[in-house]
Amino acid sequence: MQGSTKASIGVGAATWVAGQVGEARAYDRAGRIMNAQIEADIDYIARHGRVADVPPALPLTGRAARSKPVLFLQSWLMGAALTAVLVALPFLVAGLSARDPNTPPGLAIVGSLGVGLGGALLAGWLPGLLIWIVRGSRENNRRSEGVVLAEFRRYWDARQQAAHDLMRGADPVQVNLWLGSFFIPVAEDD
Repeated sequence: MQGSTKASIGVGAATWVAGQVGEARAYDRAGRIMNAQIEADIDYIARHGRVADVPPALPLTGRAARSKPVLFLQSWLMGAALTAVLVALPFLVAGLSARDPNTPPGLAIVGSLGVGLGGALLAGWLPGLLIWIVRGSRENNRRSEGVVLAEFRRYWDARQQAAHDLMRGADPVQVNLWLGSFFIPVAEDD
């Protein structure tokens, strides 16, 4: 393999690993918050025999996942626009400063816009790809966190049901066992 191929594979692998670490951290962060809410509820029920009147620790509503192709196209367009501006500006400055006084400035503007558009079409994919990597990683983190949020919504519904059951005379130990079944696995603290 050539050195540039190895470097490309290395950069791709490092990006993938960083994305996986980010997803795991988002999942763990939300999971720890959820597990702390469950522990606090179980402790409160054990001491007082009822569910505490506290707001949820995590949001009960989440946003829908974004479409990956739409995210890619938006990122490509952002990269193309950025490239067009960065290419057109130097040509605009050079065209306006070096133009003949008898030539209208509109020609320099149109020429720089044409060069910027050409640069966007030829090279806009590269910054677009970098933008897509960042935005895609963030979307993956949100999706990982969304897994916990969906489970938290299930827990919160069960918690509301437990509050009604305890008011009707349910056994707090059984309710705690039921609520304890909603703990989710998270990474151990080092």
